Amino acid sequence: MSWPRREDDIPRTVSLLANHDPWEVAFWLLENFAGKEDLWPSLRAALQEHGYEGIYLAALGQAGRRQEGLKQELALGALGLIGTARSLPLLLEALADKDEKYSLAACQALKRLKLPESAQPLVESLTSHERILPARSAEILLNLGRVGMTAVAQALEEAGPPAKLLLIETLGEFKDDAALPVLLPHLADSEGEVRCKVVEALGNLSSSRVTPYLIEALEDSYWKVRAAAAKALGRLSCKAAIPTLKTLCGDEKWHVRTNAREALEQMGVTVEVQEEQK
Repeated sequence: MSWPRREDDIPRTVSLLANHDPWEVAFWLLENFAGKEDLWPSLRAALQEHGYEGIYLAALGQAGRRQEGLKQELALGALGLIGTARSLPLLLEALADKDEKYSLAACQALKRLKLPESAQPLVESLTSHERILPARSAEILLNLGRVGMTAVAQALEEAGPPAKLLLIETLGEFKDDAALPVLLPHLADSEGEVRCKVVEALGNLSSSRVTPYLIEALEDSYWKVRAAAAKALGRLSCKAAIPTLKTLCGDEKWHVRTNAREALEQMGVTVEVQEEQK
């Protein structure tokens, strides 16, 4: 088969796809398109028309995966280029595989496809501690952008610990200021660990609107919150926090004292180190 070098070559190639070795096709797809550019729409349509998605899904669903390892990996890679929502269940199953190479290949496929339908099951796996690693789920959700962030935000409304901690952390990793109104109510949470995660998440946002809340968090009763707020304010170079940060250089917890001093140094303020407290 003469592989096309540009999209204009597709018409003369399409007629050959029906009887061609699907694994050679998969190898060519990955060699030419994975991590380089979007698949040509006309080629995607041709592959769908000739049933290649079904062929690769059948390979994923068959028994004896370990005996067909290369085909499994090629199938996952190809589905990341031509797959649709139809591929989602088996891609999620592969994402939960204990074999790192299959899990990673499924992760890359889901990131490439950016299927909106994947957001809800990924959030559910993130909060229910199922077989899928939370880090994998979070990575794909982040790649979905606002669709992923909306799903995480909705789940946070009804989540309890420890799911709440994971959701807040993930929400902050979007680095999207639209998360601010979702995060702020949780600053009043009765659990110090939750408030700490919120402060860390706020520190990831670029909006100047977060600084008053971070300054207020410097006086939180839980030392981890104070330490996290000091670190975030230093990174944001918030001059308005200098007076309170100076006070925290005498905090009873050394983590807080250290973060406060480092934050001040980041803003060009030198603080004399006092004798360490226990």
